[in-house]
Amino acid sequence: MPAPAVSAPAKLFLFGEYAVLGGARALVQATGRCVTARLTPGQNAYRVVGADLSAELALPRAALNALQRTDGDAALHDLTLDVSALYERGQKLGLGSSAASTVAIIKALAPHLSPAQTFEVAHRAHRALQGGRGSGADVASSAFGGTIAYRLTTSSLPAPADLLLRDLPPRDGEAYIADAAILPALQLPTDLKLSAVWTGEPASSVSFIKGLTAAWHKDFEKVASTLQALGHQAERALDACLTDDTAVWLDALGEGDRGMERLGEICDLPIITPAHRRLREQARTLGARVKPSGAGGGDFSLVAWHRSQPAPTALFENTITLELH
Repeated sequence: MPAPAVSAPAKLFLFGEYAVLGGARALVQATGRCVTARLTPGQNAYRVVGADLSAELALPRAALNALQRTDGDAALHDLTLDVSALYERGQKLGLGSSAASTVAIIKALAPHLSPAQTFEVAHRAHRALQGGRGSGADVASSAFGGTIAYRLTTSSLPAPADLLLRDLPPRDGEAYIADAAILPALQLPTDLKLSAVWTGEPASSVSFIKGLTAAWHKDFEKVASTLQALGHQAERALDACLTDDTAVWLDALGEGDRGMERLGEICDLPIITPAHRRLREQARTLGARVKPSGAGGGDFSLVAWHRSQPAPTALFENTITLELH
C-alpha cells in the first residue's frame, strides 16, 4: 500500500538575493507549486514524473547520505518524485526545483522530522549536491513554507565579506539552525497584493553567481556597497511586515529593483532584462511596483500593489502568473 504523498513548495525570492550570500537577510516566499514524493512498496525503481530525470540519482543519494541511511539505493526503489508542477509547457520554471525536490525526498524518507530538522538535513544534502555553493534560503523556504526571513551566520562570499555582516541586529524569534538564522511564519502587510509574472526567459543563477564573484574580486568596495544596499531593503521590508506597513514594503521593492539594476551594471550581468523593463514601464502606469525575483536575467518578476487599488490585470495577460498574497 503506498504511503501518503508528501509535498515541498517551490520558492521565490522577495528581497536580499545575492546579498544573502554575504550574510545579509533575504525574504523568501513559498509558492503554491510543489514537488511531491511518494513511497510505493514493491515499485522496484526510482521514478521521476514531469521531467526527464529518471536516471539522475545524485539528488536522492545526497538525501540518503545526509540522513545517514546505510541501506543504499535499495531505499530509493520505492520512491516516486513528481516535479511536473515546476514545469510549464516543457519549460522549467525558475522556482528552486532541486531544493524543493531535496526537501520532498527527505520528508518522504523521514516523515517524523520537524520543519527545522528537515531543513538541517536537506541543507546538508543540497550543499553537498552543489559543492558548497548557494545560501540555502530556497531549502529553508521549502522546509518551512510561508514567508520567511533567512540569513547565513557566516559569509559564503570570498573574503573580505564581513562588511555585509556588520550591524545586523538579531530578530526576536529567529531559529539558529546549522549555519543559518531563520525567522518563519512572517505575515506580509495586509493591504499588499503580490504576484509573480513569468518573463518568458529562463535564467542561469549559477553563471550569474560566478559573474558576481568575478566582479567581487575586481571591485570589492563597489559590489559590497551595492549588496549592502540590497540587504538594507530586505531589512526595511521585514520591518514593514512586522509593522503591517504596505507603503514602506512597496517602496523597498522599488528600491530593490533599482539596486538589482545597479548590481547588474557593476557586474556586467543582464540581471534586468528587456522583458522586465517593459513590465516595469507598464506597472508604473498602473500604480504597481516590480522587481526581479532571484538571480534575475529571466524567470519571474514580482508585481506588487495596494490591495485597495485596482489590480493591474493588463500585466498578467498571456503569461504564467503566480499569486503569492
